[in-house]
Amino acid sequence: MGSEAELEQYAEEAFEAYYSNYPAPDFAAQVWTNNAWIAAQCIGLGITGIFPLYVLYQNAVGVGGAGAIMAVYGDLEVFFGLILPHGLMELTAVFIAGGTGLKLFWAAVAPGRRTRSRALAEEGRALVTVAAG
Repeated sequence: MGSEAELEQYAEEAFEAYYSNYPAPDFAAQVWTNNAWIAAQCIGLGITGIFPLYVLYQNAVGVGGAGAIMAVYGDLEVFFGLILPHGLMELTAVFIAGGTGLKLFWAAVAPGRRTRSRALAEEGRALVTVAAG
């Protein structure tokens, strides 16, 4: 993930700077916009079955990697102090969107007694409320 110096710089400066470089309202707008975009992509590209899994995997690896680096350098309390206030809602939203995209994929794979097109249309309409949320 980087050299020893890069990992130390990340733990000592870069991780915290990400959360404090912008005023709170600007940071919140940036995070909300990014998560809305990720959620829309998970739902819109969910029919592939691959994109939502990729997003879920990348998020898990990113958070786990950041936590591991912070733990190694003794900054785990900083990690939890900064990620918990927004990370729980943020990751929950991303995982719900990923699951929603996979539901659309599953409607195409196993439509049940419906035709594939009918299953996709019905599930797609039902998922609009998730996308809006």
